[in-house]
Amino acid sequence: MAAIRKFLETVYGVKVKRREELELHATRYLQERAGNLQKIMEDVQGFTAAIKDMPPKTRKTYLAAIKTFLLENNVELPQLFWRRLRGRVKGSHPVSEEAVPSKTVLRSVMMHLPTVGKALFLTLLSSGMRIGEALQIKIADLELEHDPPMIHIRAEYTKTGEKRICFITPEAAEAIREWLKIHDQWIKAAARKSHLYRKNIDDQRLFPMRGANARVIWRRALHKTGNGKVDPRTRRLLIHPHVLRKYFRSIVGSIASVDVAEALMGHHSYLTEVYRKYPDPERYLGEAYKKAIPELQIFTQPHPSEEKIKQVEERNRLLENLNMQLQARVIQLENEYRDFKQQTLREIEELKKLVQQLMQPQH
Repeated sequence: MAAIRKFLETVYGVKVKRREELELHATRYLQERAGNLQKIMEDVQGFTAAIKDMPPKTRKTYLAAIKTFLLENNVELPQLFWRRLRGRVKGSHPVSEEAVPSKTVLRSVMMHLPTVGKALFLTLLSSGMRIGEALQIKIADLELEHDPPMIHIRAEYTKTGEKRICFITPEAAEAIREWLKIHDQWIKAAARKSHLYRKNIDDQRLFPMRGANARVIWRRALHKTGNGKVDPRTRRLLIHPHVLRKYFRSIVGSIASVDVAEALMGHHSYLTEVYRKYPDPERYLGEAYKKAIPELQIFTQPHPSEEKIKQVEERNRLLENLNMQLQARVIQLENEYRDFKQQTLREIEELKKLVQQLMQPQH
């Protein structure tokens, strides 16, 4: 109730104190916004900005309450829209500051990583996958001789529960080959050292470690190269592993296309669109990815200018807004079609009754 009250107060700019006022404003809102999903999304975005100073859990609870309120009144907004809102913290900015590193910085960090770390983080950087996905990949999922080198990401590895393929650069593939030469010996050595966590020496994962261990490896390399600065508020690294995903998105989006970048990163709507639109989606993605390889390779080619990356990110934001508008229009058309179909069925039934009446013998 508090969330709905705050939402209506944000929309109409008035205080809503009594329950009767709340019900009146809610009824008024639903009548005024009937069928206008774009305006409703703008209202929800304004409400999100209005509660930006609330604690994160409270904001999530309030947004969930508004989503439920709308659904109960037959207003369904695109799931992508809600995911974008849930990802926001402090308005449109993340809680922690982060820095997308230059290729020079990345090259320096990669050179200070152990063999397993170099293979892991070159894979993350050149594929755009999440670290949680990378740490579940099995050796059997690799196709290093494919052009370009390919990795199968099984459904059970992913956040969305959808399987997909991704690609890596030749230098990442080479780093993996070097790592595989000592993979089994590394596990046996780690098993002897581990007292808290028992290791399976037959572990067939490509990177047989926990997320915490991977982050320690990354942090050490950052500190060795003087790049271990942290956000003073959250104490989180400015160049944390997830930034590599953002780096991938900027590079591939600027050279191939936003659709390719988002699909390879595993974003549901883009992945579905690519698989629906192209008869051979894996080939399409592979050919598009190859165009970005020269820029994704850390030890070759200059890094794109910061201005170019900003232009790409701005284009990405515009395309995301357009995508949400299109989804809203599709839902609106589906609702209109459903209403038309129901009305047509009712009219057909009435005509049947009328024909039956006319066909009855007259007495």
